[in-house]
Amino acid sequence: MIKRFLLLIMACIFTSSLLIGKGNIVKLEAQLPGLEGKERVVVLNELAIANRTQSLKDALNYAEKALSLSLTIGEDKSITTSKYTLGKVYKAMSDYSQALAYLSEALTEAQHLKDELLKGNILNTIGLTYKHLGNHKDALNYIMQSLDIYKQIADEKGIAKAYNNLATIYVRLEDYQTALKYHLNALKIKEKLSPPNHNSIASSYNNLGVVYRELGDLPQALIYYERALNLKKEQEDKDGEASALNNLGGIYNLQEQYTKALPYFIKCLNIREEINIENEKLILVLNNLADIYLKMGRFELATKYQERALSIASNIGTKERELQGHSTMSKIKAAVNNFEEAYIHQTAHAAIKDSLFNYEKLQEIANLNTRYEVQNKQKEIEDLQKLNEVQKSKNQLWQAGFVLFVLMSLGIAFLLYKWIKYRRVSNRLLEEKNEAIENQNQQLKRSNVDLEQFAYVASHDLKEPLRMIGSFTQLLGREQGEKLTENSREYMSYIVNGVRRMEILLEDLLRYSRVGKAERTFKKINMNDIKVEVLSNIQHQIADNNAQVIWEKELPIVEHNRTEMVQLLQNLISNAIKFKNGKDPIVQVNYELEEKNHTFSIKDNGIGIDKQYADKVFTIFQRLHSHTEYEGTGIGLAVCKKIVERCGGDIWFESELEQGTTFYFTIPEAGLSGG
Repeated sequence: MIKRFLLLIMACIFTSSLLIGKGNIVKLEAQLPGLEGKERVVVLNELAIANRTQSLKDALNYAEKALSLSLTIGEDKSITTSKYTLGKVYKAMSDYSQALAYLSEALTEAQHLKDELLKGNILNTIGLTYKHLGNHKDALNYIMQSLDIYKQIADEKGIAKAYNNLATIYVRLEDYQTALKYHLNALKIKEKLSPPNHNSIASSYNNLGVVYRELGDLPQALIYYERALNLKKEQEDKDGEASALNNLGGIYNLQEQYTKALPYFIKCLNIREEINIENEKLILVLNNLADIYLKMGRFELATKYQERALSIASNIGTKERELQGHSTMSKIKAAVNNFEEAYIHQTAHAAIKDSLFNYEKLQEIANLNTRYEVQNKQKEIEDLQKLNEVQKSKNQLWQAGFVLFVLMSLGIAFLLYKWIKYRRVSNRLLEEKNEAIENQNQQLKRSNVDLEQFAYVASHDLKEPLRMIGSFTQLLGREQGEKLTENSREYMSYIVNGVRRMEILLEDLLRYSRVGKAERTFKKINMNDIKVEVLSNIQHQIADNNAQVIWEKELPIVEHNRTEMVQLLQNLISNAIKFKNGKDPIVQVNYELEEKNHTFSIKDNGIGIDKQYADKVFTIFQRLHSHTEYEGTGIGLAVCKKIVERCGGDIWFESELEQGTTFYFTIPEAGLSGG
């Protein structure tokens, strides 16, 4: 009864907040009766934009009136702006074909008008439309064009917007380090704008939460999501508030706190229902509700929400949400032993994924990103060449002066000679620098292509077939049941275990390749907070092995990347527990400040390491034991070494067989910049 009462109160609050958000629309409508011509077109377009989060029917009505009036008065700028507004409204309605039609017309007209700001805004919106269609290549192309324009006209607000949109595409491509770089750049610009746009800053907080969630830094993700929620509430932005609620629920869902996550999803759905727009944002919360009810064993509710999400995704043509929907429906059907429908949804999932993530598309995207980086480098070369031309002009002037001064004094002539010689050396060095930059461009291009090919093969070409093998082997085992012989069951267990080990190996290999791949964020981190997070992550391993982890003293504050510090400390403590010596593991963690270095030690009472293997311990894929003795891929310590060395530190160990091992690592007292 109390729960129903609270839900009724929350519904009332949502409704009243939406009414408050209509205040700006009422003010604009009050201006219309006294306006004519271009001024009336401007207000009609503003009303169309304002109604996108309130009533799409009204938004479309105002946009069509604006275009009709602008065509009547025949003013080119008004016509182009009205077509641009109409395209944005159709995009909000998820009618992407109509949106692209109007936006393409507006872009052609903006090019004739030579209005660079309007052209940049239209290119940016076209890019977002392609993003919703799952066409990442064209999305990146258009948004990068808009970014170039914003930079040329020094529009800081536009630059921040383009950075944000590029980041959201890289999130969908699972390149989270690049996404993090763009989001942080966007937030830095937004915080400097005067007056600040709090709604836009809140969106950046929300986007950063998404990236940190995907990077596995859930505490940092929670911090940004809560900041976003508070700002969106202050600004009475119900659409943004719903997104923040959905994301907060997602974090608690990942932490398996389902009863805590569910109210956030329900609040989000209530707001989406009040806004009454069937779009990708509504699909997201429906997917999340289906997922959480599946995990809670409430299969009827899970089916209800997922079927609705799939229907909307199919209607508006968003392939990525259809992909997610078929995956969840396959799991639901398998959970209720409906293997035939589970297979149908799994097949649909595989077909859509193949259409979205094929090698050629990823290769084109990698080449597009490389071309953009190379263009920036080429601009630097052109600037240097212009500087060289200026210096040459100066040389000519000085040479003319030399002819005059040589007649006056041999001494001055000697000085001028030395100066000219110096300039020639400088010019030669400048040309060598240009050549070096060009060589760097080529190396960068080859490196980017190689990295993209590796990431694709590891995460798509190999992982997806492995999942299919594992899933359908288990489905076959459950369907055949008693019909299987003992040998068949044993062979199937070999298949499942082999798939699991290969998936772990691929994940570890990707994690190793990502360490230091892109610019990292360094900030002050309290290692005692890292301790709490690590203990939470391995609490089951500690309990299963009856292990003790003893912290000898308080840990320091260091400057480093939070995610990598969790990974480093967790790997070393987890290894200390895993390689036990027939007795309960005891792990002692200690710390000292020595010669401007933070020195950490992790000591165990395990099996120890033979000195003959000292050179192999930190080498990737080097295992000293078989899979039957100890699980693992031989990558963990290689990751630790890479993390430590990239911050200017060192890692080593001391060990006695059957007595235990102590691993040491150092981090410089003054933090180093990432790169």
